[in-house]
Amino acid sequence: MKWPALSPDLNPIENLWAIFKKRLGKNIPEDLDHLFDHMQEVWSKIPPKTIQNLVWMGCRCVNA
Repeated sequence: MKWPALSPDLNPIENLWAIFKKRLGKNIPEDLDHLFDHMQEVWSKIPPKTIQNLVWMGCRCVNA
């Protein structure tokens, strides 16, 4: 099966961004400082293994 060159399946950041947005939730921050703090907290809770798996998924698509 062929994938388009710009397919999100081949770009781990697209899937990581989806995970990040989901974990951010629908919280409305009081100000930019609260938004930044919440984003840092969410980012710090994404395990490195999750990111590694996203990269490997992209590699498997390329090799398929």
